[in-house]
Amino acid sequence: MHVDRRPREDSSVAASRAPVRRAAVAATLAYSTRDSEPWRIVLRPDACELHADPGRWLAARDPFGRSLTLSIGAALLNARASLAADGITHDVVRIPEPANPYHLATLTVGAPTGPGGPATDARLADWGRRGLARHRLDPDRVRPIGDDELELLDRAVATTGASLHPVAADVVVVCTKADGAVHWLTAGEAVQMLVLEAATHGLAVAEVIDDRALSMPRGRLVQQLRGAGHPQVVLRLGAGTAGVRGRRRSLADVLVARPQDW
Repeated sequence: MHVDRRPREDSSVAASRAPVRRAAVAATLAYSTRDSEPWRIVLRPDACELHADPGRWLAARDPFGRSLTLSIGAALLNARASLAADGITHDVVRIPEPANPYHLATLTVGAPTGPGGPATDARLADWGRRGLARHRLDPDRVRPIGDDELELLDRAVATTGASLHPVAADVVVVCTKADGAVHWLTAGEAVQMLVLEAATHGLAVAEVIDDRALSMPRGRLVQQLRGAGHPQVVLRLGAGTAGVRGRRRSLADVLVARPQDW
C-alpha cells in the first residue's frame, strides 16, 4: 500500500494563496510616475514582497528614487485594498530590509475575518470590490471640483498620514510630515488613496509633469506650501474617461517566485 509521505500544506496557508495572488495582480494596476510601472512582486504562499525594479527606474529624472518609491507605495495600497475586499487581515512591513533599497514593503496575510473577527478597513474593502483600475483624464470635459469633494479627498489622503493641499482650481499637492524613503512610500499610498476616492466622484488623477501646465512655477508652489510639510507630488484632478487604464507590463514579467528570478 502506497503512503503519501509528502508534507501537507497548512490549510490556512493554502487558503491564502489565491488572495495573495489577487492582491499582487491588483498592485500592478496602481498609479506610477510617468506610467513606468517600476515594480516586481515576489509571491509567497502567505505573503507578497513589493520590490522596485531597477530596470524601470527613471534615474535621470529621479536621482534619489523618490518617485520610484512613491510608485511602489501606490501599488502597496492597491494590494491592501484587494485583501480587504477578500476579508483577509494583513500586516505591512515598510522598508523590511534597510540594506536592500529595492525591497520596499512586505504584505503578510492573516486569517479571513468572520462576523466576530477583526475588522478590515471598510473603505479599502469597498474600493477593492468596485475595482482598482485607474481612469484617464478626459481632456474634452471641464469638471469643476467642489469644496465638498476636496474635503472628502483630503480626508481619504489623511488616513495614510499624508496631507492634501489645493494650489489651483484643479491642482493639488500631496505632502508628508518628513522626507525619507518610508515617507515616499506613504506618499504613494496617499496618491493611490486619492485615485480611488476620486473615482467614486467621477474624477481622475494625473501627474503634472510639464511645469507649463501649472498656473505658477513649481518653486512658488512649494513656497506656498511652506509649513504644510514636504511636498512629494503635484497632481491634476479632472473628469475621468469611461474606460479604464490597463497595465502596460505583462503579469509574467512582474510576478515572480523569488527575487533572483529577474
